Amino acid sequence: MHSGEPVPLVIAGEGVRVDRVRKFDEVSAAGGGFGFIQGREFMYLVLNYLERSKLVDLMDEPEDHSLLPG
Repeated sequence: MHSGEPVPLVIAGEGVRVDRVRKFDEVSAAGGGFGFIQGREFMYLVLNYLERSKLVDLMDEPEDHSLLPG
């Protein structure tokens, strides 16, 4: 069953900013560095940490080209 309640999120690894949260629960996560993110923002966040994010809305031509970092 799905509800509209926020879900806590943790991302750990090299290059991930560290915040002051020390427990993984809804209340603690709400005070973390990510704050409240929407589903679409979540995917961009994950792709960015994987260095697979496309540079959104960066187009110098009418046709969309895949502009990936690296």
